[in-house]
Amino acid sequence: MDSNRADLALIEFSKGLVAYRKGFFLEAIEWEQKVLLLAGADPTWDVAASSVLAMARQRLSHGVEAQAALTNALKVADKNLPKPENGDLGDGWCEWIVAQALTQEAVGVLSDSAARAAQK
Repeated sequence: MDSNRADLALIEFSKGLVAYRKGFFLEAIEWEQKVLLLAGADPTWDVAASSVLAMARQRLSHGVEAQAALTNALKVADKNLPKPENGDLGDGWCEWIVAQALTQEAVGVLSDSAARAAQK
């Protein structure tokens, strides 16, 4: 893994997360897409970026694209991130926690939106 690309992915991911938390969903999408252009620089940030991308797209009522981003996050996590049952999350355990928390949040955001839509 190229550490410069991984550092850039972290910086761009962080900018996207801040934009999302502030409610600037289009800006969040732009930053997280930049992370994904560096795909493979660090799979942990790919998972985290896809999760934020899913939530931002959902907030903009782009349900199909949101679901696609969440599906990507789950696939990358399953394929590339350490499994807790193996007993060792490696040196990137802190980043692993961030990616897992954001993925769970994204699942909740998309589920809540689906539930609200079903009630209408």
